Amino acid sequence: MRFYIKLSLYLYVLIGFNISIAGSYADFFKAIEMDQPEVVGNLLARGFDPNSPNPQGQPALLLAMQKSSNKVAEVLKKNEISPAVLRRVMEELNLAAQPDPGEGEKPPPMKKQFVILISDPEGRLPKNDFAGWVLQIPESESVATTQDRVFRAAYDWNTTKKGSLLPVKTVGEAIENVPAKFFKETDVWVKTKTPVLMIRTDNEIPKESSR
Repeated sequence: MRFYIKLSLYLYVLIGFNISIAGSYADFFKAIEMDQPEVVGNLLARGFDPNSPNPQGQPALLLAMQKSSNKVAEVLKKNEISPAVLRRVMEELNLAAQPDPGEGEKPPPMKKQFVILISDPEGRLPKNDFAGWVLQIPESESVATTQDRVFRAAYDWNTTKKGSLLPVKTVGEAIENVPAKFFKETDVWVKTKTPVLMIRTDNEIPKESSR
């Protein structure tokens, strides 16, 4: 009779212990996903193994790093993580850091061009196509000074040794061939060395046609 009483007592303790372990196991990995370092620390202090894998076989430290649970990861790293687990964590992280093979096959970048859209709601401009250049000058200066700035940059270039051999005679030649430093000295910045088309617009958005 005493044997059965002892056996029942052992079974009761064993079942209670297993239930406690199962509860701790679930709490441990839930705390990792929620980045709760206090919960993880308490479980480790009670003897929970920091090397325990989750049901999918992932070590706790690897799961914490994948879930960006940085606080929990710091707690785990301060405990006795086995070398085998550390190796697997490093292998998984290195693998994740490698670029996708498909990423190396990116399409070539799209070539772009400038276009100037001129507002002409009253239709005063001729119907012919225009071409021009995009330049910048200081905000505090009058745009009426722009052409004179280009002239001065061209004059300065033509007085140099190279400029005397290849002098520029038109605005287009100056913008395309004069080095940027000469324009910078006259406070003008060339954004398009080759002329771009200018297109007229009446400034109205037409109603979208029904489909």
